Amino acid sequence: MANVLEETIKSSPPAKIITVDLLARIGFGDPNTRQAWADALDRVAGRYEINTKQRVAMWLAQLGHESNRLRRLEESLYYSSAVTIRRVFSADRIPEDVVNLCLKNPEMMGNTVYGGAWGTKNLGNEVVGDGYAYRGRGPIQITGKRNYRAFAQSFHLTEVDTLILDNPGLLSSNIYVAAASAGWFWNANKMNGPADRADHSEVRRLVNRARLGLDETRKLFDEVVKAMN
Repeated sequence: MANVLEETIKSSPPAKIITVDLLARIGFGDPNTRQAWADALDRVAGRYEINTKQRVAMWLAQLGHESNRLRRLEESLYYSSAVTIRRVFSADRIPEDVVNLCLKNPEMMGNTVYGGAWGTKNLGNEVVGDGYAYRGRGPIQITGKRNYRAFAQSFHLTEVDTLILDNPGLLSSNIYVAAASAGWFWNANKMNGPADRADHSEVRRLVNRARLGLDETRKLFDEVVKAMN
């Protein structure tokens, strides 16, 4: 059953740039979902003025990198190696005596690295359990209760506020909600500006502060542009 947010996106005017053929050319999604993804992404692009080929290419490059080309829409937080955990998260995020307890335990991992004082300050997570509940989801990996709430409130519909905060998994399970979250993030961070300037470094910084994945997103941008022509 469609929800109010899905219906809102379906009623948004399309940008008329993102097509099934384009997604197939760049290997986004799978044949069973590409039609829905093309419609959702194109309508979201229209809604947030991601409405030139360059803006779309920059946007899709970020989405493709973050979601493995729309194949991974939810952060797993499953770690089987303490070495990997320590490489990804600093000691202030996950104390040494807790690392082993988080191995193969995604829920505890999420509540540890996205919880506590750090999670409250940086992500707006309020109670134990919020860290895992509001883990990274969607094509651009929206993370933290504050961001989920801001995304929901941007539609100015009480039903959407309740829908998203009570059902955060919609950002990974519903294609239209997932696409909308990626458009909201792009718009909230005013990313059309650096996209217009072809400022790959700044666009990447706004998605990942350390700019991890910059080379990959540059290559994917070139791939999308080539597929458009």
